[in-house]
Amino acid sequence: MKNMAVFIAAMVLALLSCNNGISNVNGARESGQNRRADRSQRTVIDAGKYVDLTSAKVNAHKFKKEDVLSQSYGDFQIENGNSQIRINSAEGTVTMTSDDAFYQGSGGKQMYAKYRFETSAASDDCLYIKPGKKTGAVLLIGSDKFEGEALPDLVVCLPLYGFGQNRIAVSPVMNGYIGMPSGTYWKKR
Repeated sequence: MKNMAVFIAAMVLALLSCNNGISNVNGARESGQNRRADRSQRTVIDAGKYVDLTSAKVNAHKFKKEDVLSQSYGDFQIENGNSQIRINSAEGTVTMTSDDAFYQGSGGKQMYAKYRFETSAASDDCLYIKPGKKTGAVLLIGSDKFEGEALPDLVVCLPLYGFGQNRIAVSPVMNGYIGMPSGTYWKKR
């Protein structure tokens, strides 16, 4: 009987301490609303300032190119890979290099792209970095070369789930359409 009382007390404490995880009040889809999960209590990866676009408190529609340039400049490398994204705040350009780019239905392609970029919200939780003015833009992928207006927007698009001083998060939502490999963690080099 005493063991049963201890067990019940432990279960009550567990339920109370995990209230948000079990009931998921903030992330639930209530009465047909399309709400995102509250991810405000995530594990911190590093100490740098970071904008998590998947958080329910953040809306990608309010961010501009200048916001990305002021926080996420420099070289970012995908975890466990050779792909690199360079954001140049002085020029307002993105340079992408990869030895595992996806193009024309297959991966493993060599890729180099450089262009002036603009930002556009794809949804509340995804911010696209995409070509702006295409003058001077270049893409080398596989054995193909594109310059200027011939640069395909989709291949060089970067859908971001977050950006910050020490990392960016490239969404896997467009796997198979964008050239760069998707990975949620690109660390600043």
